[in-house]
Amino acid sequence: MSTSTQRRLRLLTLAVLAALLITPVAAFIYKVTVLDYRISNILPQTEYRVSLRMTLDGGDGRVRVATYVPADDVRQAIHEESQTAPQVLHYTVEAEGLNRQAIWLGAPVPDGVEIRYDFSALLSAVRFDIAPDLEVPESYPRAVRAELQPAEAIQVDDPELRAHLQAIGADRGPSAIASSGSTTTPPASATAPSRGPPTP
Repeated sequence: MSTSTQRRLRLLTLAVLAALLITPVAAFIYKVTVLDYRISNILPQTEYRVSLRMTLDGGDGRVRVATYVPADDVRQAIHEESQTAPQVLHYTVEAEGLNRQAIWLGAPVPDGVEIRYDFSALLSAVRFDIAPDLEVPESYPRAVRAELQPAEAIQVDDPELRAHLQAIGADRGPSAIASSGSTTTPPASATAPSRGPPTP
């Protein structure tokens, strides 16, 4: 092979490699600057595949099984939902406010029945900025007060949490926190005082 032919092949190889590098970079810049794509929508994302398996003994009677299932919102995109269950169980999904509930209903249901529900999820980080001048209301409507009651997974009445809120002035509103300039870190037990798994 002559020297000129080798030079042409080398130049051709370099041109192909440059095209392979420049094309995706140019496409990325075009999507972000011209099409106004979010970078998070272009870069690879981690997808989670979740499986829920339930077993039950129906005793040849009528059975109703219900569980909350995820819904699309600003934090997550749910797709590829599927379920498997014996034909005797009728499967439906019902909306309950902002929640979704999967229901299996049927009769007669024998013992040792297995129900499986699967879905895929793409998660997105969401940031919520609270105005520094937001005042804490002195009272809430009755419907809101019901949601603020202590629960097993949300222990708002924990003595350590109350003590820390008072120490940083959070019980008196954001203005009190700003004036005190407190940066106290709560104790580990007060940061996550969980005593059991959260319930739906």
